[in-house]
Amino acid sequence: MTEKPYVFGAQYSVYVKIARLSLAEKGVEYELVPVDIFAEEGPPPGYLDRHPFGRIPAFEHAGFSLYETSAIARHIDEAFEGPKLQPSDIRERARCNQLISIADNYAYPQLVWGIYVERVSKPRRGAVTDEAKIAATIPKARACLKAISDLLGENPWLAGRQLTLADLYAAPMFGYFLMAQEGKDMIQQYGNLAAWWSHIEARPSMTETSPFSSHTICTTSATFAISWPQAVYRDGLAQHRASSVAGCTRLRTCSPNCRRASSPKPNARCRRYGWPKPRPSPNWRSTCS
Repeated sequence: MTEKPYVFGAQYSVYVKIARLSLAEKGVEYELVPVDIFAEEGPPPGYLDRHPFGRIPAFEHAGFSLYETSAIARHIDEAFEGPKLQPSDIRERARCNQLISIADNYAYPQLVWGIYVERVSKPRRGAVTDEAKIAATIPKARACLKAISDLLGENPWLAGRQLTLADLYAAPMFGYFLMAQEGKDMIQQYGNLAAWWSHIEARPSMTETSPFSSHTICTTSATFAISWPQAVYRDGLAQHRASSVAGCTRLRTCSPNCRRASSPKPNARCRRYGWPKPRPSPNWRSTCS
């Protein structure tokens, strides 16, 4: 397959990163088409045709459109050449799917929403951390880590001897979780998980799919009827400012489409420290699938 696939979504999204990690590990070149699901007017024109529930990511390749991250990741593994991301052994494959389900249903709400959002994301945008929520989440987060640690055992990767989709699902969630001090402290209680994280964190695909990577972003809105988002980074914007990163320039997206939809001047806010202030968003979790 020579035609590049397209991933529709925002770089900060855990679930968009899962799709991107799958492509990166398969060695597949792709385009990331930014989609702002938090725009005041709703999802960009035409996006609901791709994802009727208005979530991210969505995927397209050679005229074939798909949504739901689990379907996208498995399709990527089966449709493209490259290292297999799902075990061939029936029991190992079942374990891989079990770990994906744990990540979806338990780890994501606890590690990302219960810890990261409260401890890291809220303060960055000037909101007040709910300490009671963190206190209530910590035992649940610890239960997630223990379950994953028990299944990991002495293996180098979550589902066995090879890297699988289970690792690619968990990695973005742990990436956010470990930005909080609670996450850093908790993972040290599980030596095998800490070792796993050191392995997965060092992979080139993790750097390549970082919210602050220099991966080329597709801005062909004429093709996809999607313009550059108003607040594509939200929390990521604060991190750009904190680390003195020139957001648009680094992401190679300074183009007529790289602006707020309501801005009359292209690139008016496409300068260092010049992005619009991130605004509180609706339920972030409800936009990812």
